[in-house]
Amino acid sequence: MKKLSFRTRLAKCLALTSCLASLLLSSETSFARDQLVWIGGPAGIHKAILNTEKGTISTPELAADRPGAGFLTINKAGTRLYATGGSRKTGGTVAAYAIADGQLTFLNEVSTDSGASAHIALDETDSILFSAQYGGGTTSSYALKEDGSIKKLTMLMGHEGDFGPNESRQTKPHPHWVGVSPDNKWLLVPDLGLDDVIIYEIDHEGKKISPHGRAATHPGGGPRHFVFGQDGKQGYLLNELDLTVTVYDYDGEAGTLTATQVIESVPRDELNKLLRATCSEIRLHPNGKFLYTGNRGHDSITAFAISPDDGKLSLIENENARASWPRNFNLDPTGKWMLVGGQMSNTVGLFSVDPETGELQFQNRTVNSPAPICFVFQP
Repeated sequence: MKKLSFRTRLAKCLALTSCLASLLLSSETSFARDQLVWIGGPAGIHKAILNTEKGTISTPELAADRPGAGFLTINKAGTRLYATGGSRKTGGTVAAYAIADGQLTFLNEVSTDSGASAHIALDETDSILFSAQYGGGTTSSYALKEDGSIKKLTMLMGHEGDFGPNESRQTKPHPHWVGVSPDNKWLLVPDLGLDDVIIYEIDHEGKKISPHGRAATHPGGGPRHFVFGQDGKQGYLLNELDLTVTVYDYDGEAGTLTATQVIESVPRDELNKLLRATCSEIRLHPNGKFLYTGNRGHDSITAFAISPDDGKLSLIENENARASWPRNFNLDPTGKWMLVGGQMSNTVGLFSVDPETGELQFQNRTVNSPAPICFVFQP
């Protein structure tokens, strides 16, 4: 065998090193750059790609033709997606899909036995699915099979109590959101009609829920959605009807919420100029320092700073949503970008997020998507 010179061997070694480095860099860049996002809406489940390096989003394409697909949730492994929806023929249902290579495969669906679901969520172990039925006034739990499909409805709880003072929106119970506490002990359900956050204890063995208590909100607020702070010590309730946020201290041992602050999402003098305005969504920034709310009618996104001392909020800005009726928005896992969906404008707009100040900057990039209602990023 011919012996290679030192110079030749060195050249081959450098070439191989360069090739390996290029492959590794390409893999890292691709992983960090292309973020798959699922979009729920009445026209089905769509998907798009957010390029987190360039700040661009692809035109959404249909991933699953599910009538009335509104809110979505995804398991931590990123292998299963669950959706609200249904039709006049099937009634209200919740459905399960398998995720593989960016594609959805329908697994099954189960009736809510109580009309259309407004919101769904998984427990922290991804073994129980929960659903809130706005029109039916109920909260339900579902056991899941090992393959992620829905096994059965295990509990259907009807809400009761005194209605709020809004005569057009608070004439019956309206559960609007479901989500578990950080310790996975309790299920929280804001009820717009009752001006309460209903708290259930989770039976993980039986895959069921049982009544535990409730946290009162101010009359006429209209509780809609809820999110916990990063350290789990505070919770933040979005009040749809009067466009406010209620801050709570959370006691996980007792399963209680104690209100400490109510802050406006939109200035009152600006609301007085609008015929109709309601809050839509509330999100926590991945760094835990900022909180955001969506305001329909006012068509804006409000940014709040979270105090590291007591979790209370202070206003940063009201940013134009560049969308008509911003029903939903979400931040990507890096915290660099925010997608804002206009339900009436059929658009998805892209904003950059300053991680130091929490401020938003519209990127002059909008794509069309039919009435986007929910954004979920692929883990």
